[in-house]
Order: sequence, then C-alpha cells, then structure tokens
Amino acid sequence: MIVNLVSGGIDSTVMQYMYPGHTPVFVDYGQPYAAAEEATCRGLFDKRLVKIVAKRKERLSNNIFVPARNLMLAAVVTAQLAPDEIWMAGLRDDKVVDKTPEAFARMSEVISSVAGKQVKVHSPFWSLSKGEIVEAYLAEGHDAEVLRRQTFSCYRRVHFGTNCLDCPACFRKFVALVTNGIEMQPLCRRICDEYLGKLHLYDKDRQARIIIAMKCIYARIIAVDLDGVLAEPDRMALSEIRNIKQSMVKRKVIDTGKQRVNAQYRNGAAILIFTSRLESDRDITKAWLLSNGIEHHGLIMGKPRYDLFVDDNAISGFAK
Repeated sequence: MIVNLVSGGIDSTVMQYMYPGHTPVFVDYGQPYAAAEEATCRGLFDKRLVKIVAKRKERLSNNIFVPARNLMLAAVVTAQLAPDEIWMAGLRDDKVVDKTPEAFARMSEVISSVAGKQVKVHSPFWSLSKGEIVEAYLAEGHDAEVLRRQTFSCYRRVHFGTNCLDCPACFRKFVALVTNGIEMQPLCRRICDEYLGKLHLYDKDRQARIIIAMKCIYARIIAVDLDGVLAEPDRMALSEIRNIKQSMVKRKVIDTGKQRVNAQYRNGAAILIFTSRLESDRDITKAWLLSNGIEHHGLIMGKPRYDLFVDDNAISGFAK
C-alpha cells in the first residue's frame, strides 16, 4: 500500500493527480487551519480520502513551522495504516530541515526499525521546484482550474476557500501558478517586498520565477548596477584586491543614480541592486546602501564582471 499525504495545497494535489493509484491521506494533527485543509481535500479527492486524527487537547499555535512535523506525520500514518510507502511532496526548493532527501532517508530507517517491516518515506519531486511541478502537471493535460480554484494554500485562519494573499504559502502558490500562465488575484505588496528582500537565498529557477511573477505586482522591475551607477566605480588594480572592503566603505554615492533609483522606487517599481561584488561582501554592501539612503527591494551579488554588456532593455532608458 502506498499512501500520499495530502493537505489541499498545490504540491500534494499535483502529487495525487499525477499518481492517482495511491491512497490520499489527510492528518489532523492540531494545525490551526485543519478544517480548511480537510474541506479542500474532501472537495478534491471525495470518498477516496482517508482521515487520521492525531489527538491533542488543543490546537497548535499559529506558528507556520512545526518541529519534526514530517517525522510525526510518517509515524502516525505508519501506526494507523501500516503502509509500505509514504509519499510526501518534498521539492528541490523547500527550505525545511525535515523535508530533504537525506531527512526522508533517515525517517525511512527509523520507522522501518520499529514498524517490523520496510517502510519507505519518499517524494517524487526532489529534482523539481514548485513552479516546475505545476509545469509537469499541466504537461500531462490536467486542469489548471483545479490548482487555481480548488487548492488551499494559506497559513492564516481564514474562511474556507479564501486565501489571505499575505503569507508565504499564498506567495509560493501565486508564483508557481502565474509563471505557468495561470491568472491569480494579486498578492499584498508587503509579502512581495519581503520575498524580494531574500531573493538571493533561492536557486536560479526560483529567483527567475519570483521576478517574472512580480511583474504582475510592481509598476516596473528595474535591475540597477551598483558600482558606476550608484557608487563611484571600482578603479582598483587586481593587485590591490585585498583592500577592496575598505574601498567599498569609502566610495561616494553618485547623486544622479540615487535620485533616479529612489524616484522609481516611490513610483511603484521593484528595485533590485545587481552587483559583481562577492557574496562575502553582502553585509558591507547592504550597510553602504542603507547608510546612503538608497531605496531598494533586493540585493543580488555575483553578477559576471563583463567588459561589455549588450541587452535591449539596457538601452531603453533607465530615466523613463
């Protein structure tokens, strides 16, 4: 027996639709949004859905992340249903310590050792991002409206079928669907500002998808070079590179660049500072930007140090 743990969100819904022979299982472990998740799962999977209640005296708090949640879910399902495999929709771009290939392998060992049989904890999506699993789902001919209208992805206590549009779950759903051509209700600017500020933490696919999706939210997406546009250009010889951090601190701001950037920011553009400085220079660069009052949403390091950059958008007028 293979069970798919489902929550009504995009990841587990895609998994169940792509592997329909598995048994969908919903676990109420006291999460504050359990009622909304269960109602969504019943709408999606109807009579096939198996529900397990992990009894608690009271609901968990509104904390988004529950320590050891996936291990607990796997253990509860093993105790109740004795499956041969437990599938959870772990993704390449998940940032959760107990949702990685290594964590699932360790869970399999622990649960198998006490279950009296081999139990495999598995995800079919370790090589894919959330946007990519939606792409795969659509490529198989499944209905986009199921993901848009019938799934539930929200960390807030809201009415059934209603997403807050201002939490990480809503943000990730929006990005995954919009970058696959599925229209969505716009997000709140607050959560978009937050994610642009940590854009550098994600892999290239997720960065690209976030920027594409943000074109629905901001008036313009503007990538601004740092040295030579906002700060005096770096004239140091390679032999002097050891002193580069001290040079960064002392560089003067270029007033015209700052004025243009701040004006675009206040007119609703998303400002991404894009620089050839190294990731190890992030803190000192961030401090320089803040101390000089340069308004921006994100800071991306590691731009190639080219001699000539040719791009149609680069010619089209930063001052517009």
